[in-house]
Amino acid sequence: HKTEKTKITKRLVVSQVARIFDPLGLVGPVVCKAKMFIQKLWKANLQWDDLLPNVLKGQWCGICLNLGCLFRQYQIPRFVLLPGEIKEMQIHGFADASMDAYGACIYIRCETVTGVISTKLLCSKSRVAPLKSISLPRLELCAALLLANLLVMIRKALENTKCANLKEFLYSDSKITLAWIAASPHKWVTFVANRVTKIQNHTGSSIWLHVPSE
Repeated sequence: HKTEKTKITKRLVVSQVARIFDPLGLVGPVVCKAKMFIQKLWKANLQWDDLLPNVLKGQWCGICLNLGCLFRQYQIPRFVLLPGEIKEMQIHGFADASMDAYGACIYIRCETVTGVISTKLLCSKSRVAPLKSISLPRLELCAALLLANLLVMIRKALENTKCANLKEFLYSDSKITLAWIAASPHKWVTFVANRVTKIQNHTGSSIWLHVPSE
C-alpha cells in the first residue's frame, strides 16, 4: 500500500492488521507489534476516522514497510521432520512476557537413527498486554497458560499421527511463575490460582524447566 499518500485512520489500520492471515503464528512477533500499535491508537483516544498524527503515521508506515519485506523475502518450510528413520522426537515450548506483550512458541526436535538432529518452529501465539496494568510475574504466568493451551491444541492435532506421545519440555525465564506452577493452587490468590490450575491440568505430564533470560 502507498501509505504515504493514503489517509491513514484508526479504521484503516485495524482493517489492514485484521487481513494478516497467520493461523500458526509463524510471523507472530511482527503481527504482535502491529497489534501493539493498535493499542497505542486506543490510548491516544482517536476516533475511527480521525487522521493519525504525523508521529503515529510514521510508525505505521514503518510497520507496513517491514511487513512487506517479511512476506516478500522469507519462506518457511512446513515439513518439520527429517527424512529417514526417526529415533526420537520431542516438543520444546517457550513462554515469555514483557510489560507490552506476552507469547508462547513450540518447536519440534527430531533426531534420526544416524544422529542427524533438526529443531524447527511449529507454531506460536501472542497477546498484547491489557491496558490495565498487571505485574510482570503475572504476565509471565499468562504466557505460561498461553503455552499450556497451545500445547493442548498441538496434542490434538498430532494424536492420530506418528508424532503422538512426544516428550514435552516447557521453559520459562520466570522463577516466580515456575514456583507458582509447582505448588498447590490453593496457596495463591485467585488470579494466580485459577491460571495455575489450568496449567497443571494441561501440562501434568510435561517437564517445566527454567531458562535464563539471556
